[in-house]
Amino acid sequence: MEKIEQKKNLFVTIICMTVYIIYFTVFIYMENKYHLIISIKDVSAFNLLQKSVCDFFLLFLPTFLFCYLCVHSFIPIPYLKPNKWTLLFLLLFISAFLLKGDFTVNGIYSFIFYFGVGFSEEVIFRGYLYNRFAFLLNHWAGILISGIMWGISHEIMPAIMNGLPLWQRILFHSDWIGFTLLGLFYIFLMKRSGSVWNCILLHAFLDFLSTFPS
Repeated sequence: MEKIEQKKNLFVTIICMTVYIIYFTVFIYMENKYHLIISIKDVSAFNLLQKSVCDFFLLFLPTFLFCYLCVHSFIPIPYLKPNKWTLLFLLLFISAFLLKGDFTVNGIYSFIFYFGVGFSEEVIFRGYLYNRFAFLLNHWAGILISGIMWGISHEIMPAIMNGLPLWQRILFHSDWIGFTLLGLFYIFLMKRSGSVWNCILLHAFLDFLSTFPS
């Protein structure tokens, strides 16, 4: 009976991630087809509403659904609550924003956007996917599968925008080792610090640093 339940939960997890990848791919395809993609460096007061709506449906909406799945899962999903370390990571992220000193529409939206990226990717790939596969299979299966899926998600937009088949982009351009090792780092941080929120904020901080002038 336990094996049947395990297979059922494994099937549900695979279906959820497949639906997410399909949704992500179709949404970006439609954005690209109708010229709705706006680079973060090009955000201004004139296109803020369009960018906000697109990012909500691409980043926040699916993440809220995964949060629901985490909270209502029959499989225990740990590390969902913030803890004492979360405040330090939050201060680090806010300090980067203040240090950059860009309080324009673009600067403020960049700060929110990179939080959204960290929130979306860490909840989905570490909070949900890693923990589900680690529980149903084992720790290393969780690391490998979540790392590969994370890598695939990063190749969808470049493939569509450059008119390449997704399989070609994945096979010849994706840095599987890099994503897996970085995923391992975030998993280590989540488990050692006790909260996925610490991963979210560090992820957002590191991504936000890319907006600093070189």
